[in-house]
Amino acid sequence: MEIPIEEEVPTAGVEQQLAEIWSLVLSVDLERIGRQTSFFELGGDSISSIQLISRCAEIGIHLNTKDIFRYSTLSSMTKLKGNEKKIELLPLKIR
Repeated sequence: MEIPIEEEVPTAGVEQQLAEIWSLVLSVDLERIGRQTSFFELGGDSISSIQLISRCAEIGIHLNTKDIFRYSTLSSMTKLKGNEKKIELLPLKIR
């Protein structure tokens, strides 16, 4: 399944890294994740949100469960608590 026309593809940096983590945690193709895609529309739930928090912490992106439920789109999640600032992006560890 491809991103609908109205969906913007993730931008480089933190947004792209978050999209890659979502893809791993939710077991969905990266192409399905757009800037305005909701974590929950892709199948996210409370358990996967905990996995997301853990994966994000590994690369210096700090979220909590409340953040994920309140700011569920990729774009809004990127802008939380300074996550939009340029941070050192570490390689993802695939488990």
